[in-house]
Amino acid sequence: LFNAGGLFLSLLGYSAEEIRGLSYLALHSPNQSLTGQERLWQKLRSGQIQTLVQHLRHKDGHEVPFFATLLPMVNTLGETYKIIQLALPLQAGQKTTIEALIQNV
Repeated sequence: LFNAGGLFLSLLGYSAEEIRGLSYLALHSPNQSLTGQERLWQKLRSGQIQTLVQHLRHKDGHEVPFFATLLPMVNTLGETYKIIQLALPLQAGQKTTIEALIQNV
C-alpha cells in the first residue's frame, strides 16, 4: 500500500505510517479463500474493474466489511501498474443487501 484516506485508516485502526508499505493481502480476513483472492488479483492484473464486498482486518483483528470498487490503472502497454480502491464501510444489513445485488448483476 502506498496511501490511504483518513476515514479508511480510522476504520481499520492504522496510521498512515503503519499502513505504508504493508501488503494489501495483510489486511484481508483470514476467512477469505486464497483461491478467491488469486482470482481477484488475476482479473485486476488483466485490467478488469472489480466491485465486491470485502472484509478487511482491523489492526486489533476484528473484521470490517466494505463495499469496494477496485480500479486497475493500465499503462500504454496494457500493463496494470497500480490499483485504486474506492470503498464504503458497511453495516450488517447493508452488507447482505449489497452482496445480493452484486450476485444478481
